[in-house]
Amino acid sequence: QVGHLFKKPPVIRDIHFLTHTELHLYFLLIFMAATLPVGVPVGIGHTWQGSWLCHDVAEYEPGFHYTVTSDANTPWSTESACWILERCGDQSYSIRHFVTGEWLACAEEFMPGARRRYALTAPPSGDPSTDRMLQWQFKPFEGGLFGLKNVGANDWIYVGEMQMDAHKRHVLTFSCGDPAEAAAMLWVVQPAGPSTTPLSLKGLGIWSGASTSTARGRENEEEEESDEDAEPMALSKTTAVCKRTKNKRSWVHRLRSCAAV
Repeated sequence: QVGHLFKKPPVIRDIHFLTHTELHLYFLLIFMAATLPVGVPVGIGHTWQGSWLCHDVAEYEPGFHYTVTSDANTPWSTESACWILERCGDQSYSIRHFVTGEWLACAEEFMPGARRRYALTAPPSGDPSTDRMLQWQFKPFEGGLFGLKNVGANDWIYVGEMQMDAHKRHVLTFSCGDPAEAAAMLWVVQPAGPSTTPLSLKGLGIWSGASTSTARGRENEEEEESDEDAEPMALSKTTAVCKRTKNKRSWVHRLRSCAAV
């Protein structure tokens, strides 16, 4: 799959002749191909807040919906937390909602007075092969964690500190920062289905536990997130290792055919 990047297919005896850039790209592509489940339902979990990426019914503008994280909904309890990854380039992926067929994207405009945007879902009619705002890169980190960067905006996706209610937070993107230094930008991708083992985000070493934030609405969050010099919370390195729970949970929604999405 990656042989076309070099003058000849890489083999073990020739690997020391590769440049540093070629070697990094070679192992990065192999690592991503081996660890990201493509074409099957997955859950995308936020490791710091212990919650899962979900589609929200609230509209940002006609045809575009907000995305949230929820600690009440999981990929094993509701289809609203299920997504499909598909390749749309050597290093980028599209992320499609399992139920609505909408594409994960980010708003073109910044939030008022801030370097942040809302992470949204765009209409199914979009085309990730040509629209870079629908393309995402997964940067791998230790412990099976990832940073997710929007290709078009060059923003990292993260979760805001302020809560919408007792269980939900808005998902945002930030034009600065680095997941290597910000736990708020780290995610885990987990296959979801009746034969998979549910992943407990509380088992991750960096899960923050009960939030100290008060429930706040969208207007208050925009006010709090408007500081241009502020960075996402939890700016600390982590070496968390994912641990799977032993108990099996029932799959309460029948999986639809991926081809029908």
